[in-house]
Amino acid sequence: MNDNFLRNNVIFFIGSMSVAFLNYLYYPVMTRLVDLETFGEIQTLISILTQITVVTSVFGIVAVNITSHDKDDSKKALVSKIEKVSIIFMLAIFFLLVILSPSLKENLQFASISPFFILAILLPLSAIFAFRVAYLQGQHEFKSLSIANLIFALLKLLLGVLAVITLASTFRAMIGILIAQTLAIAYALKKTIARLPLFKLDLRKIRASRLKLLDRELVKELKYGSFIFLILFSVTIFYTFDIIVIKKFFSPTEAGLYSGIATVSRIIFFANMSVSGVLLPSVKITNSKSENHKLLLKSLIIMSIISLPILLVFALFPEQILSLLIGHKYTAFASLLPYLSVSVILASFINLLFYYFIALRKYTIIIPAIAGLMGILLLSYLSHTTINIVVYNFIIVNFIIAFALILFLFDAKKVKARFKHGATNHA
Repeated sequence: MNDNFLRNNVIFFIGSMSVAFLNYLYYPVMTRLVDLETFGEIQTLISILTQITVVTSVFGIVAVNITSHDKDDSKKALVSKIEKVSIIFMLAIFFLLVILSPSLKENLQFASISPFFILAILLPLSAIFAFRVAYLQGQHEFKSLSIANLIFALLKLLLGVLAVITLASTFRAMIGILIAQTLAIAYALKKTIARLPLFKLDLRKIRASRLKLLDRELVKELKYGSFIFLILFSVTIFYTFDIIVIKKFFSPTEAGLYSGIATVSRIIFFANMSVSGVLLPSVKITNSKSENHKLLLKSLIIMSIISLPILLVFALFPEQILSLLIGHKYTAFASLLPYLSVSVILASFINLLFYYFIALRKYTIIIPAIAGLMGILLLSYLSHTTINIVVYNFIIVNFIIAFALILFLFDAKKVKARFKHGATNHA
């Protein structure tokens, strides 16, 4: 295959689809091994983990940009420093989560506090794993990247089943994820440690060395990372925060049922992640505008080919799909599946466009990202009388943000100028 972009898409797509299959096999298996309340807790913890580890994704994307532009390893010291900052940051969140665990248990209606401790341990480990696979992505080593993710997904499934088969509990399920994460890290380190040695983390020296750590070049990349954080955190909220809203305002049984439907709908998002993952290191500031637009158009076509058939099947056969994937007891909420799928497709589209703008360092997209984040939080707080209303809130906000990004795609500066001009005329 002469087109490297398409070849990388094929490799990463096959790997990502295999990972997605194993990840989603985890959920139908777990729904048959645990009760609704326990499944709702597991899904809530995974959603929290996804939202917190946006931080590690941010550092990872910074690493992807550095390594994809500097193949001669000239930035190796900088990349190593970024990894160190990432892990230190996640250690800080680790301690914060431990402190807040009693409050989280009460507010999210958990039966036990212990799963939150396992969640806290996962944070620094996820930082190491995310950074190492990001390094592989930046080097265009999509095969090794896919294998690392496959190891985690497969072991999470197998160890999760072994953990709960004798005694179904949220804590035991989280232990399975913890062991799987540790073993996946071992593989990722094996593939990267020769080129990017793992630093020695001495907590006693962190404070003394902080000025040396934050040199000018690192600060520049961390500012870029802050921009990415706002973008990716908003995307994560767009497709995961609904579960936390439902867990907060509705009964544990309803939260468990909703978690199952949400899990199935997210097949669309994770099936499309490979497209964004290949686009990020391929789009470059040094490319011509038309060249980058062609890459984006290819990605949009691939995403449409993936998403639309899935949406059609989910819309026509929601009860059959739910019965097949996660069990008949979840069909009580089958009518939500098409609507959740639309919301997820919009989030996938937003994610792709955000990755495109991130690669080009278009800082103006912070405006729709923050607007969308505030919109979701505000609507979720003010309007949550029924589960359907919560879902509609997410669809509305995701649609508005997707439309805004299309305008930014044509010319962000012109959009901004028109906005200012319109505001002046109204004044």
